[in-house]
Amino acid sequence: MQLLALTSLLLSFAVPCAPGPLGQCACVPPGYGTPPEAALRARYGAADVVMLATALAAPEAGERAPRVRVDRVWKGAVTAGVVVSLDTMRETTCEVYLTPGVQYLVYASRRADDVLQVGRCSGTESAGASGFDLARLPALSHATERRAPKP
Repeated sequence: MQLLALTSLLLSFAVPCAPGPLGQCACVPPGYGTPPEAALRARYGAADVVMLATALAAPEAGERAPRVRVDRVWKGAVTAGVVVSLDTMRETTCEVYLTPGVQYLVYASRRADDVLQVGRCSGTESAGASGFDLARLPALSHATERRAPKP
């Protein structure tokens, strides 16, 4: 029994980590494994657009991308108060699922066709889970924070 336990322990060091289940999104988010402040700077630096946005209704028939209302912008050429569509990498293992009515901190890349794209590894998550980033983004941002006009 001890020999089996010792063999298992040795194999756990000798065999590199196996990939997750087939089809699992395999990526390393910017700044992974670094202190939180460095990870935030890496996510911010890797993104073309960093914004706070509220997910609207799920895509309707014929629409591929969910729409969000832009609430605040810290980085990138997006106007606060407008509605934009996000390519959430639908039908891939890296798809980001947006719940209508929930506010998200979005780290997006701008594709060549000018569409904003987010994936699981971009750092995009609900605002409720983004307290660390949200508290530090205003200081990190070199541009003036642009707020959406109040309704």
